[in-house]
Amino acid sequence: MRDAAARTADLNERIFRRISAELHDGPVQDLGLALLQLDRVIAQSEQCQVVATREAMCNDGLEDVQRSVRHAIQEVRAISGGLGLPQLDAMTFPETLARVVYVHERRTGTKVNTQFNCAPEQAPLSVKITVYRLIQEALSNAYRHAHGQGQQVQIDCAATELIVQIADAGPGFRNGNLTEWDNHLGLVGMRDRVESLGGKFNIESAPDTGTRVIARLSLREPEGMNER
Repeated sequence: MRDAAARTADLNERIFRRISAELHDGPVQDLGLALLQLDRVIAQSEQCQVVATREAMCNDGLEDVQRSVRHAIQEVRAISGGLGLPQLDAMTFPETLARVVYVHERRTGTKVNTQFNCAPEQAPLSVKITVYRLIQEALSNAYRHAHGQGQQVQIDCAATELIVQIADAGPGFRNGNLTEWDNHLGLVGMRDRVESLGGKFNIESAPDTGTRVIARLSLREPEGMNER
């Protein structure tokens, strides 16, 4: 089951890359064209000010639409960029950690404190993919809910086990039982990724105390992962 789950994770990444390309080549292009048309309409509508009364608004609402389209383009580009992974198989494990933190800092304009007490040079591809997605999602949550306050990524080792912790200094929440998280897809996704590799996943949080995501993963390559 662990071998199958690890292979499925690799397949999912290929699907994500395809969706990423389709988002970029489809909706982003259409939204860009719509924005260009809005720019033209707004410029032309200014001519009506010559004959309009003071109560009339020739381009009433158009600027709001313009801002919404701009924001939609930014969101789709962020989703598109987040779905695709860099070629992690060609990266060392420390390079993988540095890359996911750098991408988050660049996208959000926030700072992430890193403490890599143990970062083996190499790790199984399935582990690199899981850790990348785990840190990516946890930092996105930290930015969304804690406004990037106190973002931290810590890596430790215990024998052949990798311990990953992502924390923030936000408002926190009552995490309760993991089985009650079904509506929180981000949390469920992180948990499922870790547990699919036989790892352990936990979240420590309470109101006004911030949030800490903790994952424990084996550094051993599941059998069959090289047979693709």
